Amino acid sequence: VCLLQIGPHREPMHVSSTLYFSNPVSANASALAAEVSRLFPKFAGQVSAPGEGGSNNNLLRLGDTIIAILDFDLPQPPEALEDAFKVNFTWPEARQAIAQHKSHVVLAVVGEQQGFENVTGAAQALAMAALALAGLHGAIAVFWAPSLALLRGKSVASGIEDIQAGRAPLDLWVAFSPWVDREKRTVGLLTIGLQGFVGREI
Repeated sequence: VCLLQIGPHREPMHVSSTLYFSNPVSANASALAAEVSRLFPKFAGQVSAPGEGGSNNNLLRLGDTIIAILDFDLPQPPEALEDAFKVNFTWPEARQAIAQHKSHVVLAVVGEQQGFENVTGAAQALAMAALALAGLHGAIAVFWAPSLALLRGKSVASGIEDIQAGRAPLDLWVAFSPWVDREKRTVGLLTIGLQGFVGREI
């Protein structure tokens, strides 16, 4: 968590996540709100579905954050995650696993987020929604767009536990890309996603 407190956020951040499923999924905001409240009871009073009862029940409110829910009863094009596959080294089978998906759901925070508190608040709200939805419908994978992180569906429980314990879900928020300098014979890791919180990568 201390990594996220080393400096001010400078650029507006767009926060979104995509979930991949083996079967068609109807991502109803009311059902998702109920699941978020169940998993994160400390936030239960801050969760609602503004469109409940209407024909467009695809908005979720978590505190001051509004999340749009877009479900697609078809797979994404194979190239959609190419950048994520290139930097992913913690889940070697990701490409093959996600290739089996039949539907996907996009969760996107409405509007730009700027300022450390706003960004972390929106990121936490979206992480709660994404992890809850993944567990509710058995996602194959969760993709976090700002960091290009790919989380196994089976690893969702650890992210939920992090938030329940008051920890940041860093497996989603920050990814690491290895690099090699053959001339200097050195290797290292570059963060991806940290810039959205503190204005730079490390």
